[in-house]
Amino acid sequence: MADRQGIDVSRWQGDINWGKVAKAKDFAIIRCTSGKSNALDSKYPANIKGATAQGLPVGVYRYGYATTVAAAKAEAAAVLDAIDGYDMPCGVWYDVEDASQRKLKGATLTAIIKAFCEAITAGGYQAGIYCNQDWYDNVLDTDALAEYPFWIARYGSNDGKMHTKPKIDGELWGWQYTSRGKVSGISGNVDLDVMYAGFANGAETGGGSSSTTTSKPSNGSGVQVDSTPTDYAQSFAKSYAGQYTTTADLHLRAGAGTSKRSITVLPEGTAVRCYGYYTKQADGTVWLYVVATVGGVKYTGFCSRHYLKKA
Repeated sequence: MADRQGIDVSRWQGDINWGKVAKAKDFAIIRCTSGKSNALDSKYPANIKGATAQGLPVGVYRYGYATTVAAAKAEAAAVLDAIDGYDMPCGVWYDVEDASQRKLKGATLTAIIKAFCEAITAGGYQAGIYCNQDWYDNVLDTDALAEYPFWIARYGSNDGKMHTKPKIDGELWGWQYTSRGKVSGISGNVDLDVMYAGFANGAETGGGSSSTTTSKPSNGSGVQVDSTPTDYAQSFAKSYAGQYTTTADLHLRAGAGTSKRSITVLPEGTAVRCYGYYTKQADGTVWLYVVATVGGVKYTGFCSRHYLKKA
């Protein structure tokens, strides 16, 4: 099987036309959470929905800031919350390049990376490590981390083209070869990647041998996530993030407002989770963008804040 060409993106790419991207690329890796607060990347909901709606194999990454094992586990927990309900055939990646982590002693950094990756693996996903060639050569204890695949950044002159391929001791999962790529559907620059043939089956099917990137069943129980198209939330506020319960039988809608189509009815007492995304109508009514499970099926949509009680 041939090597695969892909991209990795975050909020810095702005609004993406995933229909165009899917015609040009074979996979996408999306930043899901960011910052020391573990907030969702502001474009993650649109990007994960847009890419998967086009049938594009996806993975996610999280830039690491943790300087303790406890913090690494918290970072992993936020990632698992964000990807719950999605297959990750291209893996879940811990991005190690921050100066705060480089200052750590080797054993401490290894323990932090392992804590993150072990939590991701326990959640049913393939974990991997993203770093540049310098970190691989001079910072990481790669022997202690050999059980995890590596995705390596090495740009050369960084002119949008491939130059010197990364060199690692084991098999290379993928190469991020430029940050100045151009792809139809994205304004401005974007990172370009190649995934190597030995791993490509995992991205095509979401499965394979232990050496390929594997994925979690849609919501951990094998029940497929509802794919009803919904609007995107317009704003983010960390204060809205958290667990809620419905205070009445409540319509989950495809957009903010009673005029929007009802996806399902959430019985009174149903648990829902909001990751901080919401839409405020002209009259000031706040509609939260939430995730909820009804009858074994996971749904995403909008609920009026008025009928939700913080758990």
